Amino acid sequence: MMTGADIAQVLTAAGTLVAAVGAVLVSLRNQKHIAAVHAETRAQTDTLAEQSHTLAVVQNVAEAQGAAIQEVHLATNGMKARLEEVARKEGHAEGVADEKAKEHKERDT
Repeated sequence: MMTGADIAQVLTAAGTLVAAVGAVLVSLRNQKHIAAVHAETRAQTDTLAEQSHTLAVVQNVAEAQGAAIQEVHLATNGMKARLEEVARKEGHAEGVADEKAKEHKERDT
């Protein structure tokens, strides 16, 4: 027959077993939570890698556009200089023609 001490010892062992099972269940729950956090972190890392790649592409496009704008600017400046040169030559030619006309007019009078 069991004595009170034996019953107390069995109850203590049962309590220890219940506490151990509870700790295992908490640990499993924490592991599931850790796995979920890990999966979310991995997904965010993948998203950041994609965004980084997209940013690099956008940066390359912006640099190419900047270079194209610079080329257009240089070409525009070249055309402007050429137009000014032509205008000066035409102005000079008009000035020479005006002087010759003036000389002819003076000779005729």
